[in-house]
Amino acid sequence: MNSTAFVLQIEQLRMLYENLVAGGFRIAGPRVQDGTIAFGFLEAFEEVPRGYAEEQSPGRYRLLPQQDSSLFNYTLGPQSPKNILHPARRKLWQADRSDDGSFQISSEELEQKPIALFGVRACDIKAMDLLDRVFLESGTKDG
Repeated sequence: MNSTAFVLQIEQLRMLYENLVAGGFRIAGPRVQDGTIAFGFLEAFEEVPRGYAEEQSPGRYRLLPQQDSSLFNYTLGPQSPKNILHPARRKLWQADRSDDGSFQISSEELEQKPIALFGVRACDIKAMDLLDRVFLESGTKDG
C-alpha cells in the first residue's frame, strides 16, 4: 500500500475541521473527559486536546498540562472509535402511556450525517479496514 504523510500546522487542521463541518460532517476525535483523553463527538475544534501529555504507570493515569501547545502529544486510552461507528445502544423507538391507559409509539430519527474521525490510531484504522471487508465485501446479506 502506498502512503504519503502530510504535516499540517494547527491553523490548517482547524481549516480542515471547519471545512468538514461546513460539508455536513460530524467530527469525532480525542477530547478531555473526566480527567482523561477519551474518544467522542466534538462540538468545536477547540475541544481537540492541546498542550497535554499523560503520566501512566500500573494502576495510575494522570493527564498533565504541558508548556507547549502541541496536538496529539498523548496516548489515547483504551477507547476506540468503535463506539462511534457501532454504538452498543441506540434508541429506535419510544412508547408513552397516557392517563387513559392507551399508549403512543414514536420512532426516533437516526443521525444520518457522515462522520469524520480525527486522531485515530493506526491499529484502529486497520480494524476499520477489516470490518469494512466483513460488512461490505463478504457477500452476506442481513435478513
